[in-house]
Amino acid sequence: MNSTDLLEDLKRAYVEEINEVFNSFLSGAFNVEFDRQVMEELISMTPPGLDELMALMKIMDFIDVGQFDRYVLDLAPTGHALRFLETPAVVRQWFITFFRLLLKYQGIASLSKVAELLRQKSKQLRKVQQLLFDPEQCQFVTVTIPEAMAVLETKRLINRLARLKIPCNLVVTNMLVPANDCPFCSTVHAAQQPYLEEIDALLPWSIQLPLFPRAVQGFDTLSQVADRLYGGRHG
Repeated sequence: MNSTDLLEDLKRAYVEEINEVFNSFLSGAFNVEFDRQVMEELISMTPPGLDELMALMKIMDFIDVGQFDRYVLDLAPTGHALRFLETPAVVRQWFITFFRLLLKYQGIASLSKVAELLRQKSKQLRKVQQLLFDPEQCQFVTVTIPEAMAVLETKRLINRLARLKIPCNLVVTNMLVPANDCPFCSTVHAAQQPYLEEIDALLPWSIQLPLFPRAVQGFDTLSQVADRLYGGRHG
């Protein structure tokens, strides 16, 4: 499943239907070319993040048929993640604008395919919003590191999630350096402690992961991370 391909398929379906209808228009009652241009520009100027939202809408189809028990979305850093989470509201306005143009031609032109596509996507969008706001079905996990800038970003993220009413009760602190006989490691460990205390106070639940000596790749290393995260309760 490629999010860009899903968006391009949607655009093609809109454009084909709109061109078919407007090319057959001979009525002078409407500024047809202007409205067609507006519709085509609406399609070309899709809201940022719509491609990823399309992928999430597709996941909703999988959820409906019970294909998997859980779905994990690994979002990009803070700014991109927030934009993605705010996208449903922006896309909703995009859909509303489209609907208003379609209503202008109700009873005069057949835009049934476009209207049905919009109806389906609007329905999926509502389900996405309901899912994101339901703590029984969706959990947002914040991942950070014990450094000054990372703590500031984490606070900003948590505050924005609260304003968006998206449930977030768990923070994972990564790359903790254990205290040992190495002077450098002990210095870094001591420097991390004040930030770790700040992070632990941000949300009800906090999990800590150590700095692994190698990149976390492969089944064995991922199993070690899972043991730390879930206390061995994983399959």
